[in-house]
Amino acid sequence: MSREKAIPYANEAESIIISENHISYRPIISTIKADIYSNLGQSDNAEESYRTALSYERYAEPAVVSLICLRYGRLCEEKGLYEKASCLYGKGIRTSIENGNMELRSELFLRLATVEDSLGNGESALENYRKYFVSSDMSREWELNDLRMSYQRISHEHEIQSKELALLKANRRTLFIASGLVIFAILCASLIALYGKQRKTYRILVDQYQAYLQKTSDKTAAQSQEGDTALCETIEKMMKEEKIFLRKNLTLESMATEAGTNRTYLSKTVNSFSGKNFNSYVDSYRIREAVRIIEESPKEAVFKQIAEAVGYNSVPVFYKAFSKETGLAPGKYRDELLRRA
Repeated sequence: MSREKAIPYANEAESIIISENHISYRPIISTIKADIYSNLGQSDNAEESYRTALSYERYAEPAVVSLICLRYGRLCEEKGLYEKASCLYGKGIRTSIENGNMELRSELFLRLATVEDSLGNGESALENYRKYFVSSDMSREWELNDLRMSYQRISHEHEIQSKELALLKANRRTLFIASGLVIFAILCASLIALYGKQRKTYRILVDQYQAYLQKTSDKTAAQSQEGDTALCETIEKMMKEEKIFLRKNLTLESMATEAGTNRTYLSKTVNSFSGKNFNSYVDSYRIREAVRIIEESPKEAVFKQIAEAVGYNSVPVFYKAFSKETGLAPGKYRDELLRRA
């Protein structure tokens, strides 16, 4: 950006500062404008802006006042106004000393010494040169002390941060443990509730199956059949008295042959009075027998032996049929019986 183009931006910034009544920024923006004018060679405009900046010095930071005096003094030097420059440098030095501000002090002493020399004030020039060197040493010492203080502050902040980090880690660890305990407690409560719900479900299923057995134990096939009562009675006798369902090789064909009928008519008759197909009908008797064995001695129940005893060649097939008939696996059914013992 060219220097000429900077002026409109500075004017716009100044307008905003005035409209928003940010009076503390007036000396700063006026100094910026003065510096731009000075670089453009417009010394009159620069001087006017520096005067405006100084008119707001009571609202400015001490360092800003010293800076205005330094820049305005340099402009006066360039114009040969040494007396005015001397006054400005002196004002900047007093502001620096009164406020304990080391910034720009040594440079102000150097400029004042140069101006006094130009005015022919040799003793004053020498005195200000001496103050310049002293101020430079003090400035370096001040900078060193500032660095030391900064280091100490950083070290202190680092120590505090380390302690805060350690405390944060401890709190996080405590929070993690507490959260873990809460989750564990919730999980335990959920498992207990689930276990209780499962036990209640098992109890209901066992009660329902036993009620079903009680309800159907006295009901004959002939009572529920309007068709071939003779065949119904034959089938019922073969199942209840002869217990042919215990045969592992029992099939629809073999039972039809023994009942003196054909497989189609036997299947239709079984479905008519039981509402089940032949295999499900046989399974119902086998599982009823398995339940009887388990109820007689639940502690000694061995499911592989029971499966073979009631006519199954495969334990998985027995488990599937048992679960379908009672709603529970054999082990769950036995456990519920043991809890009731």
